[in-house]
Amino acid sequence: TTYKVMEERCSEKELYMCQVLKYEDPVRQEAALNMVPVDELKEKALISLAKLHGESR
Repeated sequence: TTYKVMEERCSEKELYMCQVLKYEDPVRQEAALNMVPVDELKEKALISLAKLHGESR
């Protein structure tokens, strides 16, 4: 991929920047989103928030 080529061309000083650019890769982002159960995490977060809100009353 383009980022692999960039990584190979990076000097030590630029290595961090090259690693950061990987997170902007839409293919990698899509793969990550497909691996994480986003809907399940949102549901758990809402349940936790509802419990916290109920306890604060």
